[in-house]
Parts: sequence; structure tokens; C-alpha cells
Amino acid sequence: MEQQAIVQTLAEVEKQHILSVLDTMGGNKSKAATALGVSIKTLYNKLHQYGLMVSRKKTVESAPSEQ
Repeated sequence: MEQQAIVQTLAEVEKQHILSVLDTMGGNKSKAATALGVSIKTLYNKLHQYGLMVSRKKTVESAPSEQ
């Protein structure tokens, strides 16, 4: 039986890591940014870049955008 490798792009890995850290920090973006070693502005830019909707209460994935 042949094994199938799961291939993810760096962007997909980064997006999932950001979401994981946000979840660990209870959605607190300031704490997540610190844990990630980036500024809060960089975190917000990444959330926007990956199509994640940002609200005060939670961060959720939005519908994929056409690129």
C-alpha cells in the first residue's frame, strides 16, 4: 500500500499556526502576537492576508477569495 504525503504550502502552515496560537490564547490577539513574536499590526495584516475575519470576540475563516 502506497503512503500519500500531505503537502501544505508555507502559507497554509502559517495560517494554521496562527489560528492554533489564537485558540490557545483564548482569542486574545495581543497575547497571540506576543507568543508568535510579531507585532499586533503584523498579526492583523496576516489575518487579513489569509482571509480571516477579525472581530473583538473571535477570529473566523471567511469564504475564500478569488486570487
